[in-house]
Amino acid sequence: MKLVSSIATGALVLKKGTVWAQGQVELTPLADGLYMLTGLGGNITIAKGSDGLLMVDSGLPTNTTQLKSRTEQLGPPVEVLINTHWHHDHTGSNVALGQAGARIVAHENTASRLAEDNTIEFFHQTYKALDPAGQPKETFKDTGEITFSRETVEYKYFPPAHTDGDSTVLYTKAGVFQTGDLFFNRTYPFIDYSTGGSIEGMIEDAGLLLKEVDASMKIVPGHGPLAVKAELKIYYDLLSDVGAKINKLYKSRKTVDQAIAAAPTRKYDERWGKGLITPENFVKLIYQGKDLQAGKKAA
Repeated sequence: MKLVSSIATGALVLKKGTVWAQGQVELTPLADGLYMLTGLGGNITIAKGSDGLLMVDSGLPTNTTQLKSRTEQLGPPVEVLINTHWHHDHTGSNVALGQAGARIVAHENTASRLAEDNTIEFFHQTYKALDPAGQPKETFKDTGEITFSRETVEYKYFPPAHTDGDSTVLYTKAGVFQTGDLFFNRTYPFIDYSTGGSIEGMIEDAGLLLKEVDASMKIVPGHGPLAVKAELKIYYDLLSDVGAKINKLYKSRKTVDQAIAAAPTRKYDERWGKGLITPENFVKLIYQGKDLQAGKKAA
């Protein structure tokens, strides 16, 4: 069963004139009292307790009204909000939820990012620090857990990959694992080299994610449809293969145009290459990231 809005939304604006994806807002049951909400930015999960809701990630700031409408369908207010990382498609309603009394939890690096301005070089865009009401007041370094209603919710920090503050969330009884943007399902991932990400980190963490899940689990990616372990394995293999090919091109001093012409993503493009991060953009992203890393090392 899916509760589907008639309004198409969920556009993640990363640069003027570009969007991540658009689609209908869908509230999809995953288990008793647990839902996945899509179409408002990054994927969101919501657990319903007797007196309140626990939410992981909060969508885009432009979709706060829509988010409120969907949570009101479930009844009680949001008591706890966990952020998987700092990007505004996952923290956009933090301020509104914080002002309404939600307890906001995140990794200490994510909290630091949300308290300051951050520039994503690939999109030449600066994101302002969140209003204090939306900043996480409860942080963790490695792991933590919350007992919410009848569910134990475990959160865990992973080494820098998409950003330097990536965390996952596991609903232990329901067998639902939320990856944040460590996993993009069926589209090439964005990697934020400006705030600690790298292709090497994405590959490493995808391998670590595989060790965290089993075949029975439902996996909620940061973007894209609900997945299972076999799809996560495809993603890991893709990153490993393409990452190695682009690294070889970069080390052999091929220009970015020459690297694009070599088509290192060709075998995956039909299924994975139709999002904002096109095959060409993926090569450009990794090349720019490696240049940024080289510049930091030389500094």
